[in-house]
Parts: sequence; C-alpha cells; structure tokens
Amino acid sequence: MTRLDRGRSHDAVRSPTYAAVVVAFEFREYVYELTENQAIFLAETLRNYAKGKCPAAIKEAADLGGNEHWIEGALAVSDFIEELLVGNLSGPLPLEGKAAEATFWTLWLMRGLGRPSVSTDAAALRDALAVLFIEPASSRPA
Repeated sequence: MTRLDRGRSHDAVRSPTYAAVVVAFEFREYVYELTENQAIFLAETLRNYAKGKCPAAIKEAADLGGNEHWIEGALAVSDFIEELLVGNLSGPLPLEGKAAEATFWTLWLMRGLGRPSVSTDAAALRDALAVLFIEPASSRPA
C-alpha cells in the first residue's frame, strides 16, 4: 500500500451498482424514466435521424407508420434531452405531437430494447406511445 492509499476506503470510490434515472418523459399523465445511457443513446439516435442518417431505418418507420415526415420532431427532442442531461432543464419532458412521434419511432427501431422490465422504463414508454402511431391489427384492412 502506498502512502496515497493509506486511510482511503476503496468502497468510497466505487460507482453505484444501479443505473440512476436522469431523464423523464411525461405522456398521458404518466412519467417514464430513462437512465443516463438510455437518454444519451436516444438523443444521439434522434439527432442522427434528424440529419438523415440511417435512411433505411427512417424508411422502415415511415412504411410501418404511414408518415414519411416522422423525423420532423427528432432534433427538438434530442436538444431537450441534452438540456436535461446537462442540468439546464429539470422535470419530465412532455411528449406530444411531432416530439412524441419521433420518440416513438426511434424507440421502436432500437434493437434490443425488449419488453418493459418496469412500467415506467424506455420500453414501457415505447409501448405507451404505440397507441398513437401503430394501427391495431383488428382495424387494419385485409
């Protein structure tokens, strides 16, 4: 043990073993919480879609949802997420209109998001937003 190590508790410098919630979204009076990693990935992906990157994914969502302009709200949502991440804004970000649509399709296209593990996580937000943008199978024309 070096002189610098004496008297220090190694436990005091360990990072937490849980993922802290840092970004929250509000949709239909429910709050959905994302970890820092999820929020960063969502913001970066939204920004890439807004710039026209990943055209195949953009087209896939447009084909599924019938709206080729779904990315119109992507840049604004990305900017707001970044403001929340750096602490310039606080509280849940309300989702509606173009912001909700861009967020939904971006979450929908995320591979590996899976099923909700809790009723307020990113997958739960995706599923809640789906009621606005995915037509139920029973009402689709044959």
